[in-house]
Amino acid sequence: MGRSLIQEARAWNGVQIIAIRRIISR
Repeated sequence: MGRSLIQEARAWNGVQIIAIRRIISR
């Protein structure tokens, strides 16, 4: 039951990192 939460949190972190990187790259 905890695996789903961890996986979702990891996916969210990845999306946020990519978005921040894109903004900084600009």
